Amino acid sequence: MTTPILEMANHPSSLIRQKAILEFASLKSEEQQTLFVELIQSPYKDLREGILDVLSAEVLQSNASWLNVIAKHLPENPATTTLLSIGLLSLLARFENVPDNQCLRFAEKCLRTDNSDLQYQAIVFVELQNDGNPAYLEALPPLLEATDEEVRIIAIQAIARLAPHWGASKLATHATHARGIEGFHTLLARLTLGDEATHRTLEPDLIRSLYQDRFCYPAILALKQYGSERCIEDLLRIAGSFFGEPTMRIAAADAAAKLGSDEGLRWLRKFAQKSGNTDYAKQMLSAYAEK
Repeated sequence: MTTPILEMANHPSSLIRQKAILEFASLKSEEQQTLFVELIQSPYKDLREGILDVLSAEVLQSNASWLNVIAKHLPENPATTTLLSIGLLSLLARFENVPDNQCLRFAEKCLRTDNSDLQYQAIVFVELQNDGNPAYLEALPPLLEATDEEVRIIAIQAIARLAPHWGASKLATHATHARGIEGFHTLLARLTLGDEATHRTLEPDLIRSLYQDRFCYPAILALKQYGSERCIEDLLRIAGSFFGEPTMRIAAADAAAKLGSDEGLRWLRKFAQKSGNTDYAKQMLSAYAEK
């Protein structure tokens, strides 16, 4: 039997569909649980997104039965039920901990489909759950060639987190064609997995990243952790740039000081006295109190 909410949800008018969302939001959990599966499969994107907005992390976590209800509806074949699978994965990602292995195995199955939206929701969920299952590891290499850049980037980060024996070589190969933000994440992942010789080999790439606005700050932090004395000059150039962003200048001075530069330490002391972010500078300077 079709309920009034379902009738409104299937209406061609967006205003009527909006009313369905409001009506759904006013229901008790038990009533929402009888309707949400059909609603998140609606052909209308605004309706699907509206229902998912109503079922926020706060709403789902306030009623322990939600997790079991969601798990009960996991389809056997996600490739043929993409809207349902995407919606359920989106909801599962709102739980801090999902102890049901069935949910993780379902997400791993979704990773092996060729639907980019499904892959994205699946990899976000499994990463939030810190999944380290062998089936997940096996799914990661093909995801480095996924059509969705965000999926590829998360796969790169997952490889860095899990550090499989093949990780360094796979990422070295991937680095030959990864560009832009994806290329930078690949660089950071290779540093995480690499030894000292790898760090020295990749250091010039990190130094070049200092001069690209969107990569500058994480490059500074990476050089602080993995860099050597040969990057100090470039870090000091950023620290001494009077038109530079204050926090960036402080971070560069701190990285240079960490790598043994007395000039970096002097800049840090200046920033702790007068800068656009003296509190941050004082916090960084506290690590050098003995000097």
